[in-house]
Amino acid sequence: KTISTIPFDSICICILQLWLYWVWTEKLPHLLQKKTFTFDSVDFQKRKQPSRCASVCLGLLCAVLLAGNIGQIIYYNIIIHCSSLDPTQANYNTLTQEKEYLQNNNDNLTTEKDQLQRNYDSLTVERKELEDRLSNLTKDKDQLKAGFNNLKNVRDQLQANYSNLKQESDRLLTRYNNVQRDLQGLQTKHNNLTASKDQLQTKYSNLQREKDELQSRFSTAMINLTDYSSLKRNKDQLQRRYNTLSTSKDQLQTSYNSLLRDKDQLQTRYNSLWRVKEWLQANYSILATGRDQLQSNYSSLKRDVDQLQGRINTLSTSNNHLQISYNSLWKDKDQLQTRYNSLWRLKEWLQTNNSILATSKDQLQKKVDKLAVKLRARPCQTGWRKFDISCYFMSTLKKNWTES
Repeated sequence: KTISTIPFDSICICILQLWLYWVWTEKLPHLLQKKTFTFDSVDFQKRKQPSRCASVCLGLLCAVLLAGNIGQIIYYNIIIHCSSLDPTQANYNTLTQEKEYLQNNNDNLTTEKDQLQRNYDSLTVERKELEDRLSNLTKDKDQLKAGFNNLKNVRDQLQANYSNLKQESDRLLTRYNNVQRDLQGLQTKHNNLTASKDQLQTKYSNLQREKDELQSRFSTAMINLTDYSSLKRNKDQLQRRYNTLSTSKDQLQTSYNSLLRDKDQLQTRYNSLWRVKEWLQANYSILATGRDQLQSNYSSLKRDVDQLQGRINTLSTSNNHLQISYNSLWKDKDQLQTRYNSLWRLKEWLQTNNSILATSKDQLQKKVDKLAVKLRARPCQTGWRKFDISCYFMSTLKKNWTES
């Protein structure tokens, strides 16, 4: 049924295509000419060229389909003529089935080879991407290492500056303590000098009172004393005592003046030391703030160093994972390469077998043609009817379906 219907369907399709070609080339220009359009000659020729190309293409398509249908009819007629050959046809069918089986296997292997090639290409692309990522991670690692070294150098510099500032602050603190001790010593000296000055002042006042008493006694003695010699002696004694008291007074005055000068000098030194103390106090507060700022900077740098160390550790672990994955991909690549080589050898073997089968098919086709010629020339037995290369026997016996 299939052999008898396929040529009819092909002929119907060919007739339909010829009708469409006739309508496109003959009827459609007449229908377009009935409508009134105003075109230039050049524009009309340009618009007519696509229709000509389409008509030529449809004509060529119809001719190709007609030739295909004729070839299909000839092929199915050859199959009908060769269907009555039993042993050779069976061998030919088995060889054809084996050929189709091998062809299917070859197609499957080819598709598998293409799929493996695509997988190999995708793995190669992934390997290149992983190598790029590894190189980028290596560059980032080097940059982070350089930044870490720079931060380490900055930290060392800050540590050195901090140690220098600490030493300078210690020296200033020792100088401040020494100045404080000198100031306290000068304060004690000033207090001692003030006490000695008060004592000398009291002695001077006592001597002044004694002088007044002696002066009063001398005046009373001058009035009341009768004896001149005793008065003379008393006068000499009093004169000597007066001279000694005047000299002691002069000495006390000079010592008092020197003490005043020493007091002024100590006051100026005390003021200068107080100003130095205030300057040292201000510098100490500035240094304390700088030390606190350096301490905070050191703590922040230490946190940054810890963070960078953590990032370096994570990058090293990711680098190790990438190295492991790269090694596994390289092993998979080697396995795929070996499988590809084996499939390539199998493909070559199948191609050689296919060529061998093609030659054997051609030989069998020649044998089938020779056998068909011989069968056409062979006469049938008595009571049999010959049709083409087959012999048919018309039986008159009637049997049911299962018996027949």
